[in-house]
Amino acid sequence: MKSNNDVIKQLHNELTVIFKELHVIKHLTLRIRKTF
Repeated sequence: MKSNNDVIKQLHNELTVIFKELHVIKHLTLRIRKTF
């Protein structure tokens, strides 16, 4: 069994990755809109 702390850390890491990806996607879509 994982402790609560480990689960929270893992969730936080996954959320951080998701937010970074969303940020990148947002920038890419903005760039694409500017070119078209």
